[in-house]
Amino acid sequence: MNSRFTPWPSIGINLELGVCLQSLPVLLFRFVISPMAKTKQVVEQEFLGCCLADPDWIDKAITKGVSESMFSSLRRREIWNRLVEFKTSDQPCTVENILYDTTWKDENKQALADEMVLCEAESPTSIHAKKVLASLIWRHKTAKVSPIIDDIKKKIESDADKEDIVSSVNLLQPIVSDDIHQDRKLSDVANEAEEWARAMASGLKPTVTEVTTGIPSFDKYATPIQPHEYVVVTARTSHGKTSMMAQMTGHNLRRGLRVAYFSIESSDRSVLQLIASQYSKVNLRFFQGELAERQAKYFEAIKELKDRPLLIFDHDTSLSQIQSKCRGLAQSFKPDIVFLDYINIIGTSAKDSYERLSYLSECMISLRKTLECALIVGSQLNRGNEKEDRRPERTDMRDSGSMEEDAHRIIALHRPKKDLNGMEQTLDRSVFDYELLQLKLRDGPCAATRIKFNAPWTLFYEESNLPQRTT
Repeated sequence: MNSRFTPWPSIGINLELGVCLQSLPVLLFRFVISPMAKTKQVVEQEFLGCCLADPDWIDKAITKGVSESMFSSLRRREIWNRLVEFKTSDQPCTVENILYDTTWKDENKQALADEMVLCEAESPTSIHAKKVLASLIWRHKTAKVSPIIDDIKKKIESDADKEDIVSSVNLLQPIVSDDIHQDRKLSDVANEAEEWARAMASGLKPTVTEVTTGIPSFDKYATPIQPHEYVVVTARTSHGKTSMMAQMTGHNLRRGLRVAYFSIESSDRSVLQLIASQYSKVNLRFFQGELAERQAKYFEAIKELKDRPLLIFDHDTSLSQIQSKCRGLAQSFKPDIVFLDYINIIGTSAKDSYERLSYLSECMISLRKTLECALIVGSQLNRGNEKEDRRPERTDMRDSGSMEEDAHRIIALHRPKKDLNGMEQTLDRSVFDYELLQLKLRDGPCAATRIKFNAPWTLFYEESNLPQRTT
C-alpha cells in the first residue's frame, strides 16, 4: 500500500512518521488538553479568530455585552476595537485593513500582526463559535465573582453579621445572571439626583451632554434635549423635517458633539451637502450662479465637516440593520446624538401601517437605551392640520400608533397658509414664515417660537424683531 495514503496511526517506518510524531504534541494540546483547560488568552484569541473569519459574530457579541474590558491584553483590545469600528462603518474586517494605519509604528504593526496570526490559528470552526463566545463572557464574569467569594469566606470565618454576609452574597446574582445590564442601587441613583440638584441650585451647568436646536428662543423656552430623551421631529411632507434635522446636526457638531445620522431616503452625500449649504448660505441648485465668495465659503464648510465627528449611514434601511449598526456605534464611535430620518419608511415585516409604527416606536425606546444618548427621529404629519389651517397636534402624526405616547418630546414644524402680514404663502416665494412647536415634553413645558425658513439655503432662523410666543 502506498504510505502516502495510509492513516497516520498505522504509518510504518517512513518519512511521514517523523512529521506525525512532531505534530502529536500539538494535536494532543489542541484537541484533548486545550478544551479541558483553556487559558483566558486562548479563549480571547479563539473568539477574535472567529470574528476575523465571520464578522457577523462581532454584532452577536456586542448584543451579548462584549466590550474591550473583556480582553486581558492591549493588543487584543486594539484588535477588538478595530473590528467593531470597521464593522460599524461597513469596512472589511480583515487583517490587512486593521494593519493599514500609517500612525502606528512598525514594531506595533508587527506585534499586532503576530497576535492576529495567533488568533486565526486558534480560531475554531463556526459551529463552535457560539461556545467560544459563551466561554469568553463566563470567564469575564468569574473574574468578578472571585473577589466577592473571597470576601464572603473572610466574613464567614470572622463570624460577621448575617445581614453583612447576605449583602455580599446578593452581589453575585446580577453577575452570574444572563442579563447584560445591571440595575443600579437606589442610593447611587439618589446621589446622582442630589448632585444634579445642587449643581442647578448653585448655578453650575450639569455635566451632561445637552442637545440644542440652534434656534435661541426655542431652546430657551423648550429647554435643551437631554441624553435620556427619545425625540420626534414631525412635519408635513416637504415641509422641512430633513432640513431641520440637518441643521441641528451642523449646529451640534460646532458645539463639539459627536453625531451619527441615518438617512433612509437621501444619500450620504446629499446630507453632507445640505449641512454645508446651511453653513455657507448658498443655493445648491444654482451653485454655478453663486458669487465666488459664497462658493469659497461652501468649500470651507466642506473642509470643516471633514474634521467633524460625524458619521452618515444611507444603506441601512431595515430595523435590524439600524439596530445592529447602533450596537456597534455604542461601543466604538460613542455618539452624543443619533438622528434617524425618518421612521415612517423604515423597513419591517409588519404590514399594517398602524401596527408597524407602534412597533418601530417601541423599538426606538430600547435603541436609545442601547446608544445611551439622545435619539432624534423624523416623522410625518397627516393632512388634518393643513386642511383646517391650524397648528398641528400630537394626534395629527401619520399612522403614529403609540409614538405620541412613547416619545419623551415631540417637536413640530408648522407652515401656516398665510404669513404674518396676511399674505398667502405660495410655493414660488423664497422665504416662509414658520412656527417651531414643542407639542410634548414629558417633564417640561410646551413651547412655540415664530421662525423663518430660507428655502434656497434650506435654513431655519429667527429674527430679533419677530414677536415670540412661549405657549
